[in-house]
Amino acid sequence: MQLKPLQAAFYLKAASSGVIHQELENELKSTISARSLLRLLSPLTKISEAICQRSMLQKEVFAKTVNHFLLSDSTHGSNLWNKLGWSRSSCLACIFNSPKIWATIRKYFPHRLHPIAAYENEFQSTISRQRINVLDLSATAEAFDITDLEALAQADNREYTLPVFTPEGQTWKLPAGAFSKEGCGSV
Repeated sequence: MQLKPLQAAFYLKAASSGVIHQELENELKSTISARSLLRLLSPLTKISEAICQRSMLQKEVFAKTVNHFLLSDSTHGSNLWNKLGWSRSSCLACIFNSPKIWATIRKYFPHRLHPIAAYENEFQSTISRQRINVLDLSATAEAFDITDLEALAQADNREYTLPVFTPEGQTWKLPAGAFSKEGCGSV
């Protein structure tokens, strides 16, 4: 299937980050005529449909990204975390983050970690199933060494300002978190 760049962005959003059906359906209806893409977002009725529709691998998502020179999904930001080293995640402080990712948050985003720790104390509960609070969990691992300073600055910016497509004259490259075994996101 040949996709236009805008269609590729929506397809990448749907395929790589598990975007909620309702949020995206109206956008897709107005911009994409291919009904097969809408079917990807429809509720599944049979187990066999679920197996057939979940056949896209991470390498295929990145292959589609390369073909369309797509750097990031600016409306969802999932690739931003990939650039910083997360393997797959739709948000910075995913409850499934590994200790290494919590250590990275502690190093680069302490203002995001401390409120979570405060909630854990307030509710006398932890994100970790081992009952380790996020501050202690983050101290058990070494943080990622983030070299993409533009992506690091973007992570704390509410308005997405990074380019969505590879600038002319530059070559597309895999983000730091691509194919990483570091756990984050629902597994």
